[in-house]
Amino acid sequence: MLTAIVQQKKSVPKALLFSALIVFLVGVGAEISMNSSSLETYSLLAGLAVVTGAWPLYLVLHRDFRSLLSPFGLLTLTLFAIYVVRPLFLLSNEATLSKASPLLGMWAGSNDLQSYLTIPLALALLVIPIAYVSFAASAGWPFGFWSRVREGLPDTARSVESPEPRARLAPVVALTVIGLVGWILYVELFVGGLGRLLASGLLRNIGPGAGYPHLLLMAFGSANLLWFCQGLRQRRLSPIYWVHLVAFAAAVLVLGTRTYLAILLLSMLIAFCSIRRRLSGFVLLFLVIAAVTASTAFWFTRTTVQQAHAGRPATIDLQADAFPGVLLALEPFDFYAIAIHIAPQFQPLGGSTYVNAIFLPFKPLGVALPLPAGEELTTMLDPSAPGARPPTFIGEGYLNFGVLGLFGSAAALGIYVGLAMRLLKSSSSSLSLALASVVTAAIPYLVWSYATAASVVVLNFLAWFALLALLGAIRRGPAAGRDN
Repeated sequence: MLTAIVQQKKSVPKALLFSALIVFLVGVGAEISMNSSSLETYSLLAGLAVVTGAWPLYLVLHRDFRSLLSPFGLLTLTLFAIYVVRPLFLLSNEATLSKASPLLGMWAGSNDLQSYLTIPLALALLVIPIAYVSFAASAGWPFGFWSRVREGLPDTARSVESPEPRARLAPVVALTVIGLVGWILYVELFVGGLGRLLASGLLRNIGPGAGYPHLLLMAFGSANLLWFCQGLRQRRLSPIYWVHLVAFAAAVLVLGTRTYLAILLLSMLIAFCSIRRRLSGFVLLFLVIAAVTASTAFWFTRTTVQQAHAGRPATIDLQADAFPGVLLALEPFDFYAIAIHIAPQFQPLGGSTYVNAIFLPFKPLGVALPLPAGEELTTMLDPSAPGARPPTFIGEGYLNFGVLGLFGSAAALGIYVGLAMRLLKSSSSSLSLALASVVTAAIPYLVWSYATAASVVVLNFLAWFALLALLGAIRRGPAAGRDN
């Protein structure tokens, strides 16, 4: 029977997936049998695996890799990574939890990790279906959800497949110049000059909170994505485009931030899938491996450089950290679990973190704003600690409004994903496709972080697309009047 399956090439991926599933279930069964107290925790994880992983598994079995990059596909993949993969990693490293997640190990204290994770996992399993229901409603599919959700990207491909007569490079050139000016201002005002940047060994983690110069820098990335979408519709890309992409990658990586480059690359992949009707599973696998390798290499290089600059020997154990650049990216689950346990000890934030996200563009004008969710959680953990601890988007809802906030944030998340689906399905130009691709690519970051962090990333791209759309509308106005 196995030979017959292998002889059919299309069945090989299915056989491998089912084999991996059997091995996983056997391993979980063995773990539970050795530790009966784990039954409740692993049962919750199994439920989360079904709720978040069933749809991606279905798409993989049907070799529909393009739909994995649809808004709903990205939502389920991200939820699976955060609420299933990360907890399993922590449970497998429970003996060395202080190294795998020092903060979670500290707050779990003497409690058994399985019992400590029970409530956070149960709440996640309870509210994630709410996100699915609100997505179905906002996408216009209140009925027949599972039968129609596969529509995903193909409508977009039909709407933008007609090639444009020529590329409009003037907006690309203008945004590129603005971005370069923003990079220079960023380095001069927030780093202390190019000399200090070079002396620090590059890749110095400057941080994203640089206000308007940082917004100017992101004009560079917006120009690159717009150019890419124009090239897709023309069915050709100039070699100069790839020089432009490498230049943007160098500009943001030198400043020590990967987020904007990751959003740009994912937006490019989404736009590509919106134009092309097929995406090979081997191409997708290659891209995933390349992303994992690049993320780990960047994390390793930046950490090594920072330790060397500080006069300390490198203390990185790659084998123990197990692809740290990727697994550490899932660390917000740890902060979500901590938030669930410590939030009842504090007054609910009452929506103050959402006020920060909405009015953040006015902060450089001197407007006093409450703290964002990541910094609020840091203050709860240790008021003297720097930085932000992202509690995930649904965790932010809990910090603000308790259990009701969990349901509300899950519903808001589903609405956002539904609106992203609508934007993709209605894209009919390079500019609208670029805008819809960024909104879709921000879904993993929104699930992963909190409202303010996600809004900063999205608005730094979309502000430039909105400006171009406004200028285009103004320019078309007189022409329409002459035609009449």
